[in-house]
Amino acid sequence: MINAINLRGVYSLAFLAAALLAFALLGSAPAFASGSGGGAGSAPSSPSPGRDLSPEQQSEKSYNAGLKHKARAWKAEKKAEAAKSEKGKAKHLKRAAKDYRKAQDEFAKVLQVLPEHYKAANELGYVLRKQGNYKKAIGAYNYALQLYPEFDQAIEYRAEAFVAIGLYDQAKEAYMHLFRSNSELAEELMTSMRNWRDDLAKEGSTPGARTKDFLQWLEKRQSVSAFGEITESTSSGW
Repeated sequence: MINAINLRGVYSLAFLAAALLAFALLGSAPAFASGSGGGAGSAPSSPSPGRDLSPEQQSEKSYNAGLKHKARAWKAEKKAEAAKSEKGKAKHLKRAAKDYRKAQDEFAKVLQVLPEHYKAANELGYVLRKQGNYKKAIGAYNYALQLYPEFDQAIEYRAEAFVAIGLYDQAKEAYMHLFRSNSELAEELMTSMRNWRDDLAKEGSTPGARTKDFLQWLEKRQSVSAFGEITESTSSGW
């Protein structure tokens, strides 16, 4: 089993800060968690959306909004891949980045209202990772796994962030856990790691000794995959 608490180095620091992550990302409490304001004798303020919602309803509303922005970001990324010009590609990537930021805000709001919402913590980690904020993403995944240690989706997503910042031993451990407990997610992680390897090769840079060792391990594990040949269509994307 992956131990979400037995971490060291930079991501252990991220774990310690994970409980405050939502507040730090938003910068302030969301509007529906604020007081009504106004002193004695002042005109009553107009009702704010969500004031009469329960915490559960508030969190569900923000969670669903976050998922919608995440889906829009995915679509924008697909359009960027299909764009025939650099200008068109940049336009769609800018749109994707905007929706990922909006999704980030919505998932952070969920955690402000319901800190035990492990799915929102996982989704927050995902959108942070897609924006390249790998350390903060790992902190969010760690928090999700603190709430629900058997959450394999967070283990797979976190492993992709591990690879991105060179924490190869942790990525290997995650893969072997999934290989034994969740073959579908193990397959997805393997595909993502292969995509990372291919992108690395396109860069043309010479990998260091640790990266070379990881690439060798990747080739060996690929040959014993429970699913044999893995297609890129099975991956949720790097």
